[in-house]
Amino acid sequence: MSYEVNIVYFKNYTESSGSYKFLHKDYLGSILSISDEAGNKIEQRHYDAWGNLTHLQVNGGAIMTDENQIRDFLSNGGLLVDRGYTSHEHFAEVGLIHMNGRLYDPLLRRFLNADENIQDMFNTQNYNKYGYVLNNPLMFNDPSGEFIPLLAAAIGWIVSNAAAIATAAAIGAAVGLAAYTVGVLVTGSKWSFVAALKATFWGGISGAVTFGIGSIFSSAAQTFGNAILQAAAHGVAQGTLSLMQGASFKQAFIAGALGSLGASAWG
Repeated sequence: MSYEVNIVYFKNYTESSGSYKFLHKDYLGSILSISDEAGNKIEQRHYDAWGNLTHLQVNGGAIMTDENQIRDFLSNGGLLVDRGYTSHEHFAEVGLIHMNGRLYDPLLRRFLNADENIQDMFNTQNYNKYGYVLNNPLMFNDPSGEFIPLLAAAIGWIVSNAAAIATAAAIGAAVGLAAYTVGVLVTGSKWSFVAALKATFWGGISGAVTFGIGSIFSSAAQTFGNAILQAAAHGVAQGTLSLMQGASFKQAFIAGALGSLGASAWG
């Protein structure tokens, strides 16, 4: 059964027809309750933040909260489906959760084998190869057991570098406004508040993007190949920003790439 599934069809080989059961999940994908076709609640579960089953009710019976009682019930195959926390498969007999790529222990709050991937070199949690979802289980889940999705890593990098990004954006905004003002003075055209605001906004975006690219390449060895890759990244970024403003991609690409190469040469 795929962990994304919300409807399950049950059929015993001795029966002529089966029935559908509906899985009700939270935002992390954990199965909190199961109902039948009539909407009757068959099972209700509650997991703590790390995946330990702490409360269990079956067919409207008494709510089980005792750890040993729950473990014995699970070991005897009492649950309708063997998936639960983040919709992954539970090995109740040994207290582990099969997260596809690796086995996870909710008591230790750790995987039993190491993650081979480092998604964000700027986040120290990524160097804990046995850690689960950057030690933030209420925010993320790990469908494959191998790595946090790229978006999560990007969010982590943004949060950890928020101050530096804000500073770069502020500098870029100031440069954008100054460039527009100088242009107005040189050409003798009329100063426009809307145009000035636009120049400030795009200047801030450009500053933040430039900082991000520079941060990615700053930890890499300063080789000619890396300088070319960094120049290409800056060129694409500046060209895209220019295109979004209705200007030329080519000219902005060339300017961004040459500026990056110049900075690397003087670096």
